[in-house]
Amino acid sequence: SAAGLPSEGEGRKRRDRRPGSWGEGGGSVAKGGARTHAEIPVPTPRQAVSKLLELLNVEREYVPALVCLSQGYLMLKQAPKARNHLKRVAKMPFVAELVDDFERGWLILADLYIGGGKYDLAEELCRRCLGANKSCAKAWEFLGYVKEKEMSYKDAASHYESAWRLATEREASLGYKLSFNYLKAKKYVDAIDVCHKVLQQFPDYPKIRKDVLEKARQALKP
Repeated sequence: SAAGLPSEGEGRKRRDRRPGSWGEGGGSVAKGGARTHAEIPVPTPRQAVSKLLELLNVEREYVPALVCLSQGYLMLKQAPKARNHLKRVAKMPFVAELVDDFERGWLILADLYIGGGKYDLAEELCRRCLGANKSCAKAWEFLGYVKEKEMSYKDAASHYESAWRLATEREASLGYKLSFNYLKAKKYVDAIDVCHKVLQQFPDYPKIRKDVLEKARQALKP
């Protein structure tokens, strides 16, 4: 997904690296009975959800646990439950000490809203993220996507440009999105410039050459 959440399959791969299961006494034990760090089994998403629910029974408004719980539900393909908990986070007063947790929660919810075509709600959450952290590249990228869907290509390019700069102009996918929206906004020279930067770093990225570079060059011909 756009928020960069691990899929259920990815979570399973990570779990399979270590033997045993969390909280069941499985796994290897080092000499002297002490479990080494590398041998501590990680929980499955279902186990993690269960433990987080126990914690939230004690601290109902604990934002880090609510966000982690939502991620667990997404790994279990239970998006409605994740969305409900993230909506709770969105309604809570912002606490500066928990900025990373609030930001992650807002972005995951924005990603879900984008997936459901609720672009106005996604945009509001992205702007809230940027109010707390102007350097949140993912919020700028999501805003770019929203404006692109609304066919506001000039605005989309402006937002993608912010994300591209924050990524130090080193993400091919962002460069593609930026150049494509420059093309749609008829800013052909800017589109070509970004294409060159992407192809210089990622010469085996032919999509940008075909979809953007060749078309931008053609548009500039008299």
